[in-house]
Formats: sequence, structure tokens, C-alpha cells
Amino acid sequence: MRQRLLAFVALSFLAAPGCARKGALDVPEGCASGDDVPRAVQTALESAATELYARARRNDWPGIYENAAAAVQQQGSKQEFYAPITRTFRELGVPSEAQTQQVAVVKFGSKFQPTRKVACGDSKRPLNLIVSEAPLQASLVQTVPVGPERFYFSTLWYGENGQWRFAALFAKPATLQGRDWRSFEAQAASENKAGNKRNAALLYNAAIDLVLPNAWTEPPEVKDLEHEQSRISVSDLPKQNAAVAWYVAPDSVRVHSIAYGAAQNNLVLVVSYETLAALADTVAQTRNADHVRAYINQHFPEYEAVFQLLAVEAFDPKHPEQSWSKLGPLRPTS
Repeated sequence: MRQRLLAFVALSFLAAPGCARKGALDVPEGCASGDDVPRAVQTALESAATELYARARRNDWPGIYENAAAAVQQQGSKQEFYAPITRTFRELGVPSEAQTQQVAVVKFGSKFQPTRKVACGDSKRPLNLIVSEAPLQASLVQTVPVGPERFYFSTLWYGENGQWRFAALFAKPATLQGRDWRSFEAQAASENKAGNKRNAALLYNAAIDLVLPNAWTEPPEVKDLEHEQSRISVSDLPKQNAAVAWYVAPDSVRVHSIAYGAAQNNLVLVVSYETLAALADTVAQTRNADHVRAYINQHFPEYEAVFQLLAVEAFDPKHPEQSWSKLGPLRPTS
């Protein structure tokens, strides 16, 4: 039931110079997050991020590369280094104001051996991090306004030569339609209470997607949301990549996924199914799409309470990369 449409923007491995300040890298072995991170360390990370954005704003890409973490410089050519960074800032802009949401620092040593996954904070509700083997590394999550929405700009740093040197950038939405994960959680709970289980399941997906800031961090709220979602049970939905058959007269349609999306400032119900006709036959595709829409409105009328639009995607199972799609009202006007 947990089918995500993660609208992430870019994952870039890069680095920017960090200024050596007293206590900037002074942390004990282990993992620290939130208020357990020394103030001097958080301040140094925020300053390094500000410096990174300042360099990007004046297109100082060589300066960013020259001050990259050693492991980052060894990963590929300068062009491979520049491309994802410039694409991210070109599409979203360079942050001019950033609000820190989360800080975590991991230091390996004789008492805390390197491991792929680290749990920080409360052992019952930990902040889980996927980390590298770098002896000292830190994750800084900030939110930045991008048009009407807010985006997470997450930066990963390695402690080298008394400085924080940048190792990665990940940008993805923190809001959808101006709403954060808490708003979708509340709506999911309301729909669930009203008996609209299908809506609740998809709204919990949206909340989960929006609470995840990057590819290496899982906040404890994810498990809370997944627990609530797991209590929802509905029929006629594809599960664990297993298609479900809908009898859409005069044929049966094999539906592979039902998810949520957003378009035209509205929530979109996204339905993906195996094509019943040649993809090039747009007349047949449109007719089948109308049949699918009619089936949804007849059998699952609750969707209309949350989703104004329907996006259908018909694909060839022999060539799944090929598809035909259409976006329109979930319930057509009479």
C-alpha cells in the first residue's frame, strides 16, 4: 500500500570550504543529533552551508571543487562533479534564506566502529542515518522557500583537516500545495475516521514522502506514519508489485499501481495499468481511459472527496518504458 511518488530534485556529490573554528569538529565518538550536537559544531556547519551557497551564487564552481572532500574529488571528473550541482541550483535557485531543521553528527573510532546504518537519539524512536565510512561526518537539513513551496536542502559534510568539507547535496519538496507532512497526516486520520480508507492510505503516503528530508535520513515519524497506514485494509488495490484485475467493461484491466500526485494546484489520483490496445491508437487509449475513470467513480466514489484530477498511464508490459498518459477531471462535468 505504500507506493511513493518521491518528487526529489537532485543528488549531487560536492563540497565547499569550511572555516576552521574552535570546537567546530569537537564531538565524541558515536552519533549525536538535535540538541545533543554542540552549538559550535552546528554553527560551523551552518556557516559552511552559507559559504557554499555564496560560491554557487557567484558561479564559483572551481572553488567549490577545490575545497571538496577528498573522497568526493576521487569519484569522477570535474564535469561529472559540476553537472548535478548546477542543475539543482538552476532548477530551484540558490538559497538566500535557509532555516535549519535537523543536524546530526557521526564520529567513528575504537569505541564506535564504522557501520552502514546508525541510530541517533532515543533508542525507542531513533533518527536513522545511512552513512559512509568517513571517520567524521555530519548531516545538515535546512528548509528553503522555492516559489509557493518549501524545499529541503540537505547537505552532507566530512570533517577533514580541521574543517567541514562538503560531501553531498540533496533537494526535495518539504511541502505540497503549501502543506507539510503534518497537514497530510491530519487529513489522512480524518479520512480514515470517516471510513474513506483508500483516501487515508494515499494521504499517509504523502505525509511519509514529505517527512523524509533526503536519501540518507529516516526520522522517527516515518515509523509512526507507517504504523497508522498499516492498520488500513482495503480491497481491489495492487500490493507489493502484484497487479489487480478490474473488470472495465467489456474487458479486464490489470492495474499495477494507484498513487497520488499534484497538478494544477490539485491533488491527482494516479492509476497505472496495462494497455488494452496499441499505444499508438490514441482513440482506443482515450476510450479505455474513460472506461477506467467510470469504473473508479462507480466502485470507489470516495476518491472524489480528496482528488479532483485523474491521471491514467497505460503501458506495454513487454516494453514498460513506453506508455500513454492522460490527465483530466476525476469526475467529468455533465
